[in-house]
Amino acid sequence: DDGASAGPTANGDAAVVTRPKTKPGNKDGDGDGEDPEQTKLRAGLNSAIIREKPNVKWSDVSGLESAKQALQEAVI
Repeated sequence: DDGASAGPTANGDAAVVTRPKTKPGNKDGDGDGEDPEQTKLRAGLNSAIIREKPNVKWSDVSGLESAKQALQEAVI
């Protein structure tokens, strides 16, 4: 496998629902679509979301024991 996926659900996880990039109109009535700030925020959030499950174990990460412990406590 070359690691490429057919989409967000290729690994069996739930689908990610996205809204269309443009809307029929907005509350200001100018009709030019989504606010550029919203678009920038959405792009930033989408780039930070992990859509596939990496096959990494704690033992694969060497060192940083206190950081790994803090992450494990934060997640659990």
